[in-house]
Amino acid sequence: MGNNSKTVMVLMTCHNRAELTEVAIFSAKNSAKFANIDLFWAVTNDGSSDDTPQVLIKNCENLRIIEGDGNLYWSRGMRAAWDGGSGFFDPCDYVLWLNDDVNLLEIGIQEMIESMHIGDASIVAGACAQDDKLEIFSYGGFSLKGKRPTRFKQVPPDCAVQRIDSFNGNVVLMKWEVAQKIDIQQFSHMFGDIDFGLRARRAGLNLVTTRAYVGVCYRDSPDFRWLAPEKNMHERLSEFFGKKGLNYRDLLNYNMTHCGFFTGFLLSNLTYVKSLARVLVVKK
Repeated sequence: MGNNSKTVMVLMTCHNRAELTEVAIFSAKNSAKFANIDLFWAVTNDGSSDDTPQVLIKNCENLRIIEGDGNLYWSRGMRAAWDGGSGFFDPCDYVLWLNDDVNLLEIGIQEMIESMHIGDASIVAGACAQDDKLEIFSYGGFSLKGKRPTRFKQVPPDCAVQRIDSFNGNVVLMKWEVAQKIDIQQFSHMFGDIDFGLRARRAGLNLVTTRAYVGVCYRDSPDFRWLAPEKNMHERLSEFFGKKGLNYRDLLNYNMTHCGFFTGFLLSNLTYVKSLARVLVVKK
């Protein structure tokens, strides 16, 4: 461990993306070196059949691998990584959520730490760009468009620390005690990151986004995959009802948590019916 260096436990969940995972690991290590940070890795290998386990073992020092069955996906995979790594590496100074398709910039971790201090925040959402040009926003923080957490507005970086209401979970840095206090809920795939941010805000914590881009994470489309016009109806319905689709139970849980029982129930049913209708009428 370096002299006076801070410690970060990286949480990742991986499934059959060995090449991307290796890039993410190398980029995080390079960014940590720049920021004088020591990394500890808690990674869920969610039933990978490729070289993901070998990539992790070869490239990650201070590694704890948690094995999944291939059905954990993001929310439960990240929860498993925290549960499996937090006791093993307790305590670290920070926890870093990192998707295995993110290429962190050298300044990435340093920028997140500085933004946290400047914004007097407990959680920092790292702004990600669509490509190496660093011109188009893909993932990061967002603010609510209204009182209810059903519509959001993206908050791209603009050279200043900005307050946010929640975030995408692609690159997020938080203080260790925050991760101890707020659980990643057991959603099947969607909602876990947004829900975490909203509950953190409700708990009185400050959330900010970075002043500049901290990494690159490609986004296929701003729309859901079940609305892709190049897919036929059968393919779109398969996406909608699949593991990464719009899970009705998760939708109900999310809306009831953040909108109340009655309003949440109505919103969930309305959203689900409207979403299914959109799947059926997608135009080429």
